[in-house]
Amino acid sequence: MGRTSVVTVLLVDDDTLHAEQLAEMLERQGFVCARERTVQQAETALAAQDYDAALLSLTLSDYSGLAALALLQTLAPKLPIVVIAAPEQETLALKALHQGASDHLVRGQIYPMLLERSIRHAIEVARARELQVQTEQALQWERDFSSTVIDTAGCLIVVLDAQSRIVEFNRASERMSGYASSELRGERLDLLLPAEERTAVSAILRSLANGRSFSTHENHWISHDGSRHLISWSTTAMRDESGQVEFVVATGIPITDRRKAGEAVGSGEMKYRELCDDSRGAI
Repeated sequence: MGRTSVVTVLLVDDDTLHAEQLAEMLERQGFVCARERTVQQAETALAAQDYDAALLSLTLSDYSGLAALALLQTLAPKLPIVVIAAPEQETLALKALHQGASDHLVRGQIYPMLLERSIRHAIEVARARELQVQTEQALQWERDFSSTVIDTAGCLIVVLDAQSRIVEFNRASERMSGYASSELRGERLDLLLPAEERTAVSAILRSLANGRSFSTHENHWISHDGSRHLISWSTTAMRDESGQVEFVVATGIPITDRRKAGEAVGSGEMKYRELCDDSRGAI
């Protein structure tokens, strides 16, 4: 579609008198009109420049109405097309609308204000759709990017909804738990927790819901094979515009091996100290 303030309209109609009348109406309403008699000429015109909208007669002698519409839609997928049908072609006009035409006008019943309103509305709807597509693509890119970051992260990442149900569960979490993310989405976090730790974890999640924005804690996970893993968590609440918790994002680091290593070091120091204390010689 055109980017200037001047609205350009491609008129495709092989009825000379009718086309002249429409072109005059368009120009009187401030549009720039390019007239073509055949679909082949319209194809050449579309290849040469962009238009904001098209007016297409469904009574062309060189092309059937719906076929002409389909060709223009292929040549310019984003171009809003208003079709013009004869009074007896109501069924054809409805088929054109079902095929994607923006609007339809009845030949012999077109006046300047109606013509302008139809074209401007078609352009506004087309631009709104284009903006919606761009927004959806941008959101999808953000979702894909976020999903990639979450999945490739080395730490455990679990996203919960306001009811503590699992929304996202990254690959590191899958490896640690032995569960596939598809198995756990929609399940409560309690499924992974030992029974004796569920109350404490629930209290932490409630504190986030009641205004706390960040929390650090440790708890165990019970994996699919029954093994226990101690994990250190950093948990953040994400709120909506009203301040209500929408998601809770928990980032975890397994510390079972580190804890065991620390206990082993502590045990070795104790044995060494006992040995020194019991020794009668000087060390």
